[in-house]
Amino acid sequence: MSELKSILTLIRSCKEEKMKRQSRLEVAKKYAVALWETAAQDDNMLKVFQDVQKLQTACRDQTLLKKLNMPLLSKTQKDDLVSTIAKSLNLNIITKNFLTVLIENRRFDVLENVLNTFKDIYFQKNNILKVVVETAQPLNNNQEQKLKTGLEKKLKKEVWLSYKLNENLLGGLTLYYDSVQIDDSLKNKLNTIQQVMKGLK
Repeated sequence: MSELKSILTLIRSCKEEKMKRQSRLEVAKKYAVALWETAAQDDNMLKVFQDVQKLQTACRDQTLLKKLNMPLLSKTQKDDLVSTIAKSLNLNIITKNFLTVLIENRRFDVLENVLNTFKDIYFQKNNILKVVVETAQPLNNNQEQKLKTGLEKKLKKEVWLSYKLNENLLGGLTLYYDSVQIDDSLKNKLNTIQQVMKGLK
């Protein structure tokens, strides 16, 4: 735990004035890297990664983030709230302490960016390809598994699927990874047919 203390101390020592001059993404990256290094040194990377996923789900409830960013809440109240969150989500001590640091530095506003950046670092370090799947309707478990298996076979690397619903697609799906877009949606196919028909007039 000595490594954890040293990393957290390093974060606390950051000058708030300097942090404020940086963009939110730059600040989030510094925190995400610090969290990564702490988890790696304490050999708790998988646990912290799982915590990040739990927190991302929790962050969908914007009232939670707003409450933690309320200036009228005392530090003690916010600490109590973090303890409650950590207990309910069964968070690792590293993740819990990290949330406390964000409160101390009044940077809970970058939490979502930190979580996203941490996952990007995790994927990069573990050679995992993040693929965003855009569909008109949610895929069932069988469809998800077939898609994942097919992509991993084609791309020859482990794939992490992230989903986004878009009713405008009508059907089918669109895939995004790196700078690649594969549009197999019904909307795209109809547009293609429409363009072909225009050329026949």
